[in-house]
Amino acid sequence: MTMKYLSFFFLFGLLAWGTAGAQALPAPVSLIASPPAPSPGEKITVTAATPSFDRHTAYFSWTIDGRHRPDLSGAGKGTIELTAGNIGSSQRVAVSVSRKSAAAGLAGGEAALTIRVVDLTLTYVAETLVPVWYRGKALPVPDAVVGVVAIPEFVIDGRRIPPERLIYRWGLDDEQNALSGIGEQVFRVRTSDLPGTSHEVKVRVEDEDGKVRREGIFYIVPYAPVLTIYSSSPLGGVEFRTAQRFTGGRGLFDFLAEPFFFPVAARRDLVWQWQIDGQPFAGNTGAPHLITIDTGGYPQGPLSVTASAHIPNSFLSHASAILAFFLQ
Repeated sequence: MTMKYLSFFFLFGLLAWGTAGAQALPAPVSLIASPPAPSPGEKITVTAATPSFDRHTAYFSWTIDGRHRPDLSGAGKGTIELTAGNIGSSQRVAVSVSRKSAAAGLAGGEAALTIRVVDLTLTYVAETLVPVWYRGKALPVPDAVVGVVAIPEFVIDGRRIPPERLIYRWGLDDEQNALSGIGEQVFRVRTSDLPGTSHEVKVRVEDEDGKVRREGIFYIVPYAPVLTIYSSSPLGGVEFRTAQRFTGGRGLFDFLAEPFFFPVAARRDLVWQWQIDGQPFAGNTGAPHLITIDTGGYPQGPLSVTASAHIPNSFLSHASAILAFFLQ
């Protein structure tokens, strides 16, 4: 091979090495905000990453929204703390980094970023049973469906972005991409049927232009189903104050067992059992969660009314309750 071609390949190799080396060099300065898209009033930490500088000897000059901040600037001051404003507000943060002594002759670096204030709330809807009169929230239980709902509030450049136009990326436990897409605000999870198992749900929400990205984590911690016994009457309905004890005389008395937090899909599968003073007692035909007691057959004194409900082949979906009936 002639010297001409050897020189060409040697020069080409140097150029290729030089290009690759230039691409691998990190930027002199970059800014990292934590969190990158804060909620109103949240504390923000902004750090200047300086891989080419000794941050302890470098001089940091900070500018917030175009105003130089000498109170934040100085040697070794590579991290600052800010407070987020209202939803829709933003802060433009810039930093200039140089050697503490100009005699060192090392060029400095600059970086800037915009921090936009948004909000993200995560809540849930558990598909579990609650009475129609119940004003509380249905709780998740093992082997039930739970919908985790993302409620974002994004205002970018003075314009509110509808939640249905945002991009959602959901993860469940070790699965990073369980669901993604535009407008996917609800992520439905079936909880484990193993005892003591909780779930970690993650979501990343961002606008279509990639200006704002917000992440959230929600933990699903299953509870146990609950059963409560109430007295009931045709005119007065359910007597909520009789959940633990009831006093009555001679006659017919109705009692109702209300199931809380059993999976909705298993409503028709519930198996009911009643006992009066430890003896089996049949529930009403067509409504096994109801019983009618004729107190004429019992002596005066306390009666123990017990109800239990369970789903066949599920050792976690069961509950029981006891009501003390004082017969006068």
